[in-house]
Amino acid sequence: MGESKFQQLTHQYVHDYSGKTGSTGRVPGNSPEKYHEKELGWFFAEWIDTSGCRRLRWIMFVFKTPNGFRVSGTVKQDRDLFRMPVEVAVISGDKQDITTVDLNSKSTAFDVQSFSMPDRVVPGSQLQTIDGF
Repeated sequence: MGESKFQQLTHQYVHDYSGKTGSTGRVPGNSPEKYHEKELGWFFAEWIDTSGCRRLRWIMFVFKTPNGFRVSGTVKQDRDLFRMPVEVAVISGDKQDITTVDLNSKSTAFDVQSFSMPDRVVPGSQLQTIDGF
């Protein structure tokens, strides 16, 4: 959905429910799908209607290629019905290459190309700890 559309959605939600009881249910004409432009029933089923915390395990390898480097890896999760996009960043000096991995099974593979040798690879929720990029 992106930051801008998410901000629009939350501002509209606050406007619509100011002084009223809010709901996670869809409001006709102002649903999250309107902003995301894709169906989100799976998101609400997994994040709103269920409980528990998902655990992710990252396995990554760096390979030298004729055009630079490739970080190949797998994200494994403890629940096979859980779906979500997660980001992985390959950081080389002051450059950052980010790829979104669409988790949709117990194990999802990914590849990120980088011209320079990676200084570090930052998976998922750790991305907010990157300062200065």
